[in-house]
Amino acid sequence: MLCTVPALAADRAEELASGLTDSIEQLLRQRVPAAALQEADLDPAFISALGDLPAVDAASTVAFHLHIRPIFEANCFKCHGADKAKGGLRLHAREAAMAGGDSGAAFVPGDSGRSRRVKFVVGTDKDDVMPATGPRLSGSEIALIRRWIDEGAVWPEDVVTASVRSTHWAYQKPVRPEPPKVGSTDWPRNQIDHFIL
Repeated sequence: MLCTVPALAADRAEELASGLTDSIEQLLRQRVPAAALQEADLDPAFISALGDLPAVDAASTVAFHLHIRPIFEANCFKCHGADKAKGGLRLHAREAAMAGGDSGAAFVPGDSGRSRRVKFVVGTDKDDVMPATGPRLSGSEIALIRRWIDEGAVWPEDVVTASVRSTHWAYQKPVRPEPPKVGSTDWPRNQIDHFIL
């Protein structure tokens, strides 16, 4: 029996894909700490698509892309995302978030007690509670944010939490242009000929 290279490659690819799926399921079933999921080098979009992930155990650190980013996306981006910066604060990118808003720094890395964002989500000032609309953050979400800040508010520079809309032509939806008018209407045989003549 003659075996071709493409057939061998297809068999091997199927075997690898099956192994990867099994590995991911095994990681999630074991409820491994966030650090282990980070080391697995999984796509952050894939990780957040998994939904409710295991809680952070006491021995591991809070992973921004696994624990904090989903909280920001679900509760904060409506007012503090790429499209809107209420109070001058944007939480869609590391640099913007660390710069803070009109009233100062949102996070004091290493000290959640002095971080304005924590005061707002906890509700210590009854006149200024975040999120301003919708359900309040749960106790576990607040605890994760506090712990993340106390651990130094580590936000990897390569993690972008929201797609930033670009005006670059490559990111624009294609639009079919109207063919230009030509002097000799008997020469063009198709629409492209109008652009050449």
